[in-house]
Amino acid sequence: INRVGYENLSGDAFFDALKDLGTVSALGVFEYDVRNGTRAPRVSQIRQIQRVDDALEFCQQALSIYDQQGDLRGKASCLSTIGWLLHNQNRRDVALDYYQQGLNITERQGFLSEKLKILNNVGDLLRDLNHQEEALKTYQQALSIADQLKNLNLVKEIQEKLAFTKRKF
Repeated sequence: INRVGYENLSGDAFFDALKDLGTVSALGVFEYDVRNGTRAPRVSQIRQIQRVDDALEFCQQALSIYDQQGDLRGKASCLSTIGWLLHNQNRRDVALDYYQQGLNITERQGFLSEKLKILNNVGDLLRDLNHQEEALKTYQQALSIADQLKNLNLVKEIQEKLAFTKRKF
């Protein structure tokens, strides 16, 4: 933030900071290492950590608190995090269900930035499941929102995902 300023904080700036930091531990739940230059952490780095189930339990507790407080934005974000954790455990069908629950909230409430995050994750999951057409549609939805939010870094990132998905299939 000190280098780019809060208003210019983007996925790319965050990614650059992660590369500078090396291995980053998220509350000891998993380790994230992008020094290899890709946005995807080394899968072995995540799977070596045995506490993903602890993270899921923590997120389920947080989800309950968001429900009690009526915090729909927090709930949608938490559902997305649970979906991401499950996706990375190859529990893709269950992950998709959590993503869909989060999307339903973001659509009803108009939470565009959360919707964008979830659509990006769903696109990745659909691509991993070899559902090219669905992945492309999902990335297109995300791209539209990124354009609407005038987030040029996310526009670029999503365009790259679209190109990669088209090439992959």
